[in-house]
Amino acid sequence: MTSYKNILGTVNTARNLEFENKSNSQQACAEILNRRQASSVLDYGAGPMDIKKKGWLNNSITYVPYDPDTKREGAVRRLPDGQFDWVICNQVVEHLTLKEIEEFMDYCAKHTNNIVISTPNINHLNWYDFHTQITHITPLYWRHFASFVESHGFSVDKIIFAMPFRNPLKKLLCRLFGSFPYNEYLIVARKL
Repeated sequence: MTSYKNILGTVNTARNLEFENKSNSQQACAEILNRRQASSVLDYGAGPMDIKKKGWLNNSITYVPYDPDTKREGAVRRLPDGQFDWVICNQVVEHLTLKEIEEFMDYCAKHTNNIVISTPNINHLNWYDFHTQITHITPLYWRHFASFVESHGFSVDKIIFAMPFRNPLKKLLCRLFGSFPYNEYLIVARKL
């Protein structure tokens, strides 16, 4: 069973950090998949499938939306057994328990060589901001979560901070306190 001690792990700070002015993490994720010429993608927790429906993802990519809690047309409710070029998980892991995050990472280790995971940047949010979304369960700090991903046999290529703050006062406060003024981050990793 996963514990906070396991998920916090040893923090490796030598990371390739990028900052992008994307309107959201799904758009940034789609650009990664398109640039790296993905051929098949499992969207774990696909929700409304915006990444595909909004035309951000190349049509040549085989897209499999997985969402056990939806009745949306086209979404599968059971995790497929096949292999995928990429598994993506946009704004989902914060809604999972630590045990479910562990199970998700175990699935990724068996079914893909590449992952993109996005989640809120808890480094700049206070507990109130994080929990205003009542289904948020697990806050994940980017350094700790990157180490957790690496503990499952993946190497983190980069961490992308997306969706910058618009409010100049928030930006200034983040700079003063050494935080990044971005609402979300993405971890891009490949299997070792």
